[in-house]
Amino acid sequence: MLLAIISDIHSDLQSLEKALEIIDRHNCDRIICLGDIVGYNYHYADSLDGRDPDACCRLVRETCHIIIRGNHDLHALKKLPANHPQLGIPANWYELPLDQRTEISGNRFWLYADELEHELSKSSRDFLDSLPAYYVAHAGSFSVLCTHFIAPDIVGATQGSPASRKDFRRHLSIMRKEKCRVGIAGHAHLEGYVQVSRKYYRMNYFGTENLFKGSQVIIGPALSRGDSRPGFMLLDSEKEEFTAVPLESI
Repeated sequence: MLLAIISDIHSDLQSLEKALEIIDRHNCDRIICLGDIVGYNYHYADSLDGRDPDACCRLVRETCHIIIRGNHDLHALKKLPANHPQLGIPANWYELPLDQRTEISGNRFWLYADELEHELSKSSRDFLDSLPAYYVAHAGSFSVLCTHFIAPDIVGATQGSPASRKDFRRHLSIMRKEKCRVGIAGHAHLEGYVQVSRKYYRMNYFGTENLFKGSQVIIGPALSRGDSRPGFMLLDSEKEEFTAVPLESI
């Protein structure tokens, strides 16, 4: 089974349309979207053209078979992840002024202070509100845990970033409980991918790699234009390999 995996669109309709054209040529069996369909800020100042949150919601809904939510999708709804108490985010977060949220955050949580707010249509809001935080996809001989980021913050509401194998242990444990050999995530806007198991940590630029024999987490690139090369992933369960595809090289 050949899976196409897109993530971190950030309302970039131009990149989304281009990626879907390429994916269609690969005759993929399923397309998985790992969230952050909407939401962007002045961080993307050099590539603000071609962004349309409502159009991205419509196109993802029409073309993707599995769709989960990311932190920017929740922010667009002014909602918190279900495990916000464990993350240390108070329930009245969006009722607090920015200075108080900044003090509570201590650089732990995303504040979205420079987010370019767009009024989403009711259809888009209802669509985003319906999305799950994770999904177990069956890919032939093994199952895949689909999340926006890794445990304990699978939605990506906090600013922490994994730096070594030990930071993936909790996620690998959840995968074992869910009987998943592979976990896929986005959120980190990588220049390529990271592939991690309990024994190995592989970080590389775009290209093709074999799957490890045991359980592993693969974090792929963002589709949105910005401060990293945009791209998406292909996961081939029969060949036991995945490819991080740079969008601008096609």
